[in-house]
Amino acid sequence: MKALKFLNHASYMCETDEFILLCDPWLEGTAFNNGWALLDNSTKNDLLLDELSQTQKNIYIWYSHEHSDHFSIPFLKKLKRVKPETKFFFQTTEDDRVVSFLTTNDFNVEVLKDGQIASLSNDSWISISSWKSGDSLSLVCIDGYTILNLNDCIISTTADCNKVKNLLQNSNIRNLDILFTQFGYASWCGNENDVEERKSEADEKLKRIATQLKILQPSNTVLFASFVYFSSRYNFYLNDCQNTPKTVRNSIHLKPYSNDIFFMKPLDCVVLDVNLGHSLRALTVAAEKHWQDTYSQVEPIEYDKIRYELTDIMKAFKSYKLRVHSVFVGIFALIELIGVIKPLKIHIVDLNKVIKLSYLKRTTTLNTLDEWDIAMSSDDLMFSITRDFGFDCTHVNGRFRAASKESNSKFLYFSGPQNMLKQGFGFRKPLKTIKEFMRLAKR
Repeated sequence: MKALKFLNHASYMCETDEFILLCDPWLEGTAFNNGWALLDNSTKNDLLLDELSQTQKNIYIWYSHEHSDHFSIPFLKKLKRVKPETKFFFQTTEDDRVVSFLTTNDFNVEVLKDGQIASLSNDSWISISSWKSGDSLSLVCIDGYTILNLNDCIISTTADCNKVKNLLQNSNIRNLDILFTQFGYASWCGNENDVEERKSEADEKLKRIATQLKILQPSNTVLFASFVYFSSRYNFYLNDCQNTPKTVRNSIHLKPYSNDIFFMKPLDCVVLDVNLGHSLRALTVAAEKHWQDTYSQVEPIEYDKIRYELTDIMKAFKSYKLRVHSVFVGIFALIELIGVIKPLKIHIVDLNKVIKLSYLKRTTTLNTLDEWDIAMSSDDLMFSITRDFGFDCTHVNGRFRAASKESNSKFLYFSGPQNMLKQGFGFRKPLKTIKEFMRLAKR
């Protein structure tokens, strides 16, 4: 038996007589600080864990990256009680955050270098390749059937696709049976009135898929990892131009490939055999209707919010700034001094205050509400400052407003030090840190 079962969003499982391989199991709850919710809430951790508890097969899990719509802590906490012998595969990173978390919880983890092959059984294996911004892709071979999972990797150009194609060739893969790839935008795309920006972003995702299909030439493509919605009242407007199965089918970019593009809904299962394409084709009509219906039925969720005082926020930023200066020996103050990073003025909407954050100077409160770069709640600002992935999370969940496109760029540059902290750079790794600075400077 060789089967593939779709679970939800970016998660599926491959099963043989010897093992089960899970990919990015996130089955319930919200992600990105209550910024995203699943379109389909039928899947539950307990149901999958009950299934795993009853098997004697080897259980493997591959995580593509740390984002909470892939790396689900609630699932892992329950898994530890049910299947502590589960083995994990993860990419090589500078920070070792995911690996440290898993090993601290007594899980067995195999860290793979790019292109390194790990055996799943006598005739099955997995390899991982790191990509930009902490993402990774996986290539799985199950008794001759190959599955490439691009996940959230930004593979949009011919050069990107040729790089992936080379990875396949280096693994002696000539025929790609299934390509899993994302089809929707997955971060802030303008304020309420910036509809054209969201339409453009949605269209770019479809163009990206067309480029991938033209060069990689998979036999079958399953679109996934976009079965979520911006779920709070403050970011719900971002759903207005999101890609759906209907927009995929109507896309002029994907017309040449439409017969080999498929969708799966939770618990849809196919056998990896010569009838794979026919099996996916038999499932896709019902799956497309399912997802189209769920998109049309979503409503914003009312989440509890905490109101933080201005003094608490300023104290938290001071602590964060001291950490940045300690790890990077003050270089970001110099970078701000020469103007690469600029101070960020944030309108804290529930406090009706504007503060100016800086790596060079102390935090100040402005006397006007008319001059700001970014607007967000005190809750989201505190989260952004105090969490290792805070600014990145806020940009993904879209729970803010930007005064202009330039202001959004300013926000991204300002969050750079936190992203480098999260990825493990700093004075303890001087050569790698210098190399990363040079890469960012070219960009």
